Formats: sequence, C-alpha cells, structure tokens
Amino acid sequence: IVHRLDQPVEGILVFARNKTAAANLSRQITKEQMEKDYYAIVCGQNIPKEKELVDYLLKDGRTNLSRVVPKELKGAKEARLRFRTLQYKEIELTEGQMCQTALVKIRLQTGRHHQIRVQMANAGLGLLGDHKYADALTINLSRQMGIKDIALCAGRLAFCHPLTGEKKVFSII
Repeated sequence: IVHRLDQPVEGILVFARNKTAAANLSRQITKEQMEKDYYAIVCGQNIPKEKELVDYLLKDGRTNLSRVVPKELKGAKEARLRFRTLQYKEIELTEGQMCQTALVKIRLQTGRHHQIRVQMANAGLGLLGDHKYADALTINLSRQMGIKDIALCAGRLAFCHPLTGEKKVFSII
C-alpha cells in the first residue's frame, strides 16, 4: 500500500506490485508529483469559490485525532490543500436557520492524518457526516438529512507509472 484513506472515506487507492515500484510511488507523493483529488460535501457560511488552506497539524496518537496548532509547536507538520466549489445549495434547518452546503473538489498537496477533515472544519466548512471534527450545525444537518457516513471520496489519482514513466490517471467520474 502506497498511501491510505481514513476508514470511513471511499475512493481510489494505488497499490504497488513490488518494493521498487512502492519506493518510486512514495517518492512521487513526497515530491508532490502525485495528484490526489477528493470530492466532499461541506456545510458552512459564505463558502468561497476557491481557496488554499495552509495549517500546521499535530496528531494525538492516544485519541486518534489531529488538530490545527501554531507552526512553532513541537511535532507540528505543515498541511496544504486547495479546494474549488463546484455547486452550492441553501438548506433550511428544522429551526428555520439557513445553511449553505457545497460540493467541493479538493486537491490534497500534503498527506497528513485526517487532513481534509481537520482543515475544512477549522475553516468553518465541516464535512457532512463527520462527527469527529464538524461543528454542531454540520452534525445537526447531517442528522436531519440522514447522512451517517462522511461525504468524502478520493475521486481521482494521477501519477507516473514507476516503470514506463507514462502518466496514469484514474477517476471515478
């Protein structure tokens, strides 16, 4: 296995057939040459059309949670992603409160523990169905809509074939 997905996340994975291929693919990930695109449904207010998020994350192995921390904190690792909004929808909650939801395409630039979930929630854009990191509004909307699983899917992978160098693109759409 060259990379992983969080247990509740669906989508495309790449597996290497041998150690040499695994090393080559891992190197592509480290050098940010592998393109990893995800699709998510987020909930928030004033969702931007496009945005880059740069944060520093710290993983807590005891709780299996990550959080945004100051850059200077020991063990903090840089996390970068870009997202583009593909479609918006206004939803009225049972209390009469309005919530904006959006289908977003996320280009993961680094690969940190729970990165997308943590960074999007920290930006006020919790993922529907995410009960670990999303705010109360997003959790309530998820319950109201009957969404039990995280609305996050690894939708596209692009990389150079480790042997031939040919660009390979895999997409669920």
